[in-house]
Amino acid sequence: MAYQVRRIDPFWFRHPLIAALTIGGIALGLAGLAVQANASAAGVAAPGYGTPVYIGLILGGMGALLMTKPAVSAAVGCVALLGGISTFVLQPSASGEGLPLLSRIVAALVWWLVYTALMDAVVLLAASLYNLFALSFGGVTVDLEEAADEP
Repeated sequence: MAYQVRRIDPFWFRHPLIAALTIGGIALGLAGLAVQANASAAGVAAPGYGTPVYIGLILGGMGALLMTKPAVSAAVGCVALLGGISTFVLQPSASGEGLPLLSRIVAALVWWLVYTALMDAVVLLAASLYNLFALSFGGVTVDLEEAADEP
């Protein structure tokens, strides 16, 4: 039996406001980065310009986590947690060796949240692009065999 995968569906909540939250958060973060870069290039101290970047990251991450099915987030989150623990707790870099254990654990947890949200957004983007291209070019074909009944 041959089946064609025409559509990949990793989306959980499809409400347009969640998509707007994600896109708006990313836009706010990028705008904050541009303002920071311009202020740094001009030699101006910009103490409050980092706030839009953090708010944008939080909004974009929340939107990406809400739009992705929990199974995808859990799988990506396990990889992120293992990577954060190995990077910051078990084998810290030269700059993190002198940090107390609690600080390294907090760094691993922040890494876990950021990496999970980022990879959720990447999975959603990849699935959307696949779905778009599968409309005109055809999808992946999967050949399946029927299993023989075992006694």
